[in-house]
Amino acid sequence: MPKIDQATRVGERDVLLELRETRRVMIEELMQRLKDGKITARNLESQRRSAFRGGRKARNRVRRVLVETGNAGMGHVLEELSRG
Repeated sequence: MPKIDQATRVGERDVLLELRETRRVMIEELMQRLKDGKITARNLESQRRSAFRGGRKARNRVRRVLVETGNAGMGHVLEELSRG
């Protein structure tokens, strides 16, 4: 089942890439808030709870990669089952 293993490895790599990019963008946004003076001792708690502006897009990108990986893996599984 090397094709299934490969699909899983590629999917894992793609998800990690998306998560790294999301982390980078989140840190960039946080640093910009800090530079703009929007983070103070008084509003620190609310800043911690504030939503990441790119959250929806990030979730959609990760979801897309997971679905593509699942579909590719399922295709390989079906291929293996049809051989058996």
